[in-house]
Amino acid sequence: MPLPFVLSPVAWFSLGALLIANLYPIAGVYFYGWDAFQILMLFWVENLIIGVFVIVRMLMRVTAGGELNGAPIIPFFAVHYGMFCFGHGLMLLSWFGPPELKPPSHVPELTDFLWPLITAVSRIPGIEVSLLLLAISQLFSFIIRFVLPRDYMRSPVKQLMWQPYPRIIMLHVAMLFGAVLARKFGEPKIVVALLILFKTAGEVILFLRAQRQG
Repeated sequence: MPLPFVLSPVAWFSLGALLIANLYPIAGVYFYGWDAFQILMLFWVENLIIGVFVIVRMLMRVTAGGELNGAPIIPFFAVHYGMFCFGHGLMLLSWFGPPELKPPSHVPELTDFLWPLITAVSRIPGIEVSLLLLAISQLFSFIIRFVLPRDYMRSPVKQLMWQPYPRIIMLHVAMLFGAVLARKFGEPKIVVALLILFKTAGEVILFLRAQRQG
């Protein structure tokens, strides 16, 4: 039987910030009227913000941490993660998006794909406040969990590169979960709230696993 582990005060504070950031969309459901598609697009934007901070972490590891041979991994990650998120966004549009935002079936220019993604995000009510909160949440995590404990002196670039992918996989599961609920029950507020809670539970599990391993 594995021994229980105790969270540090900083970890508890980080967990509280994680919960606030993840449960904030419930307020969006009840005050802004967000539906499942808008919630999933917000999760998608959060992935982009996380990717930016991963690149910042890798840059800090290469420069301040001295792992100069890890520099070529950074552009590789930017392209690989960017394409992963791009495909995820198009999947969301195909499954949940309104008809006018469906990806074209012919072979279009890149802007024909980017335009519906940008439009879908811009249509989310209160998106400016949401983006600000997401950015603040990730900045807080970056400072508390990476800069202050000097994690850039210990974490290899390759390890940093793979950190966001479990979350992407978890979001794909949440997307399937949301699709099943939405098709079975429609989109009452409680169903959309369950989608948020499902994603939050996944985030907490990933956080606790990282704390146990770290």
